[in-house]
Amino acid sequence: MGIRPAAGSVKRMLMIDSETTGLGALSRIRSLSSTGITVRDNGGINIGDTRSRVFFRQPGMEGGLIRIPTTGEVVSLGQGLPGQEIPAGAAADIIDVVVNPEQARTRLAQELTDYLSYDAIAFKNARFDVEQLMTTARSMPGFETDQNLKQALTAFSERITNDPHFIVDVDFSGRVYMRKKNTRKNARICCTSNT
Repeated sequence: MGIRPAAGSVKRMLMIDSETTGLGALSRIRSLSSTGITVRDNGGINIGDTRSRVFFRQPGMEGGLIRIPTTGEVVSLGQGLPGQEIPAGAAADIIDVVVNPEQARTRLAQELTDYLSYDAIAFKNARFDVEQLMTTARSMPGFETDQNLKQALTAFSERITNDPHFIVDVDFSGRVYMRKKNTRKNARICCTSNT
């Protein structure tokens, strides 16, 4: 993933999983979950426990569907979230963006600020997820007057712009790795064939 630290040091990375209300222009982040990872100079990796889990009930979620794992029942995202998606015994913040926009803005500002304390953050399909994260922040009711969220979003955006190693796309990294691996394998087959 390109984040191996210099000799004698470690790097802290945060793996972030996000779920959205859809794929269109009006979709928003509906959940964020993150796990801390420590990478040592010898290549060793320590994966911590899930450190943060937040669910945002967003306007329009009633149009999407989700299957409840325990019952198999299909319900709207608005009905099924977040209670059915939270693993048993896990803690999570559950915030209705329309009912409590101030709490939603505060919590998202905390997440963005926390992300900045890491050497790198990783997403699967980073371009989409980061764009959705920023769009979600800007679309929260009251964003225009919330200086804390605006400052957190500006700092996050500046870090992305100025630090090319801050965002890691694990989906892209995995595809590049597999492509290189398959190319080497095919080269060996090609060059060692008796035909």
